[in-house]
Amino acid sequence: MNTLTAPAALGLAVLLSPALASEPVEQPPVHTRIGRIQPGAWPATIPASVRARAEWVLPIAEAIEGRVDIEEEGRVILVTTKEREGRARRRSAWVRRTLNAFEEALPFMRPTQVPEHAHLDLLRDRLNGAEDRTVIVIGCEPEQRGEVLALLGDRGCAPERTDAFGFDDSDQFVSLWVEEPAGAERWDDGNALVHHLGRALLAERYGRLPEWFVEGFATWLEGEVTGDWSALPSRPLEFDRTLADGFERELRDLYRANDARPFDFEGLAAWTAEGWDPQRLADACGLVGFLAEHSECGLAPFVANLGMRADIAECQVRPDGSVERVPGLHLSPADQRAVLEDCYGESVLQECATAFRRGSRYRPARG
Repeated sequence: MNTLTAPAALGLAVLLSPALASEPVEQPPVHTRIGRIQPGAWPATIPASVRARAEWVLPIAEAIEGRVDIEEEGRVILVTTKEREGRARRRSAWVRRTLNAFEEALPFMRPTQVPEHAHLDLLRDRLNGAEDRTVIVIGCEPEQRGEVLALLGDRGCAPERTDAFGFDDSDQFVSLWVEEPAGAERWDDGNALVHHLGRALLAERYGRLPEWFVEGFATWLEGEVTGDWSALPSRPLEFDRTLADGFERELRDLYRANDARPFDFEGLAAWTAEGWDPQRLADACGLVGFLAEHSECGLAPFVANLGMRADIAECQVRPDGSVERVPGLHLSPADQRAVLEDCYGESVLQECATAFRRGSRYRPARG
C-alpha cells in the first residue's frame, strides 16, 4: 500500500472562529510542526489530496468554532471543538494507537477468492493496492449535532448509520461522534474516537462491509486500544464488563445455558445498521476477536475477500464499462458464510461456539 509523503504526525492545528457578518475577518494562521502558514498557502509537503480534504471540512469546523488536526501523514483529519484544545495531545495519541492497531490487525492483502466473472476494473484497487485516502472524524457537542449533520448533508454525505451518539458515511470515509452525549454513563470520548475512526478506516480500505463485522470490529478495537468500553444507554450490559472478560462472560453464560446452541451466523449476517441488538453486538465482537486469534493469518485474508465479494454484490457494471453502486443490494448471509468458511474451514463457527462455552477465545498451537 502506498503511503503519503508528508512528514509523520504532521499535527496540523487550525483554530477557527466564526466570521463576523458585518466585515470580513482574516483567517487565523495554520500551526504545524514545520512552522506557521496561512490558509490557502499550503506548503508542498502537504499533499494536494490532504489539502482538498481539509478544505472540504473547514466550514464544519468553523461552524462549531473548532480546530482541525491533520494526523499521521495525512491519514486522518480530526475535527474537535475549540474548548477541547487541552485534549489535543491525548487525542493525537489515540489516533496513532488506533492506526497502529488497525494496521496490525488488517495489513493490506489482495483477495484470493476472485470469481471468474468478477469485473476486474471494479476490483483494480483491491488487487493492486491503492494509495491511502484521508479519513475525517468529527467530534462535536450534543447541541451542535444537528447543525453538523445538516452541513455534512450539504456535502453529499449519506450515512448508513446514525444515532444520538454518532454518524458514519462509508462512501466518503467520514464519521462523527458526540463528545459528551446526554444520558451516557461511564463515557470516555477516547473510546468513541477509536470506535468511529475504526469504522472510517475500514470504509476507506474495504468499502461497505457487512454491518456485523464493521460494528463488531470497531467495538473490539475499542477494547484493544483503550482496554475498556464506554457504556451507553443502548449498551447497558457494558457496565458489567471488565477488561479481563470483555464479552466473553456474557457469551459463555449464553452458550452454556444451551449446550446444543449453534452460532447463529445467518441471524448475525442479516443485522443492519438501522437496527440495534445487544446480543448481536456481543456475537459480532466475540466472533471478530475469535477470528483475530483463530489462525496465524488473522483477520486480513477474510476481510480482503469479504470486501471484494461485497463490492461485486452491491455494484453493477454499466454497458459503457463504468461501475455504480445499487441501493438495496447487499452480500447475502449465505455468501458471507461461504467467504468465512473458505478462509477458516467449514468447522469455524462450531469451534467459535465451543470457545464461547469454555469462556475464552480459541488460540491454536503456534509452531
